[in-house]
Amino acid sequence: MKTASYDYLVLGSGVAGLRAAIELSKHGNVAIITKSILGEGSTEYAQGGVAVVLSDDDDIILHYEDTINAGDGLCDRDAVLTLVEEGPKYIRELISYGAKFDMHGDYFDFTREAAHSVNRIIHAKGDATGHEIARALKEVVNKISNIDKLDNHFVVDLIENNNRVYGVFVINELTNEQEIFYAKAVILATGGAGKIFKRTTNPDVSQVMEWLLLLEQERF
Repeated sequence: MKTASYDYLVLGSGVAGLRAAIELSKHGNVAIITKSILGEGSTEYAQGGVAVVLSDDDDIILHYEDTINAGDGLCDRDAVLTLVEEGPKYIRELISYGAKFDMHGDYFDFTREAAHSVNRIIHAKGDATGHEIARALKEVVNKISNIDKLDNHFVVDLIENNNRVYGVFVINELTNEQEIFYAKAVILATGGAGKIFKRTTNPDVSQVMEWLLLLEQERF
């Protein structure tokens, strides 16, 4: 059985997994494990924009209040505060990575959606915001030499001992071989089980439950 060791394993290659890998690469070698190809997943198909305070006509407190009101008592207030405070910094970071958001001259082409009281939604190529963010992140990841990209690898189990995870058990979908990867830390960035329901707009790669059933049948 093939084995390999890394400092960090990142499971999933959407916006969360790609961004995590970029940050972790500053501290050691990283492997991104994805059951399809790099970046394929819900991020690529996210059409909605990003709510962020980048306008002189907006402010953090107003964004916070709009979000709390829209949540109707369901929001974690600390999480919302972190979101609205740190959002502008990370949008600027994405722009520094090469992400191109829709502009009106020299200014962002803000729109207003849902419960927002001012225009604060930025988009990319109209309704391709997720695709553009993923494109920029993938370009950065592909330039970092200590990040390995393991496409077509399906993680079927975590390896743990004494409540500590130190690796993953994987099926290589191209060879159907079993592989083990060890690491000091494993980051779960796998998104949701989008295909639990029979009818959904999630991409086919989100068919988590269906894939697991097929793998179990093959193993036994």
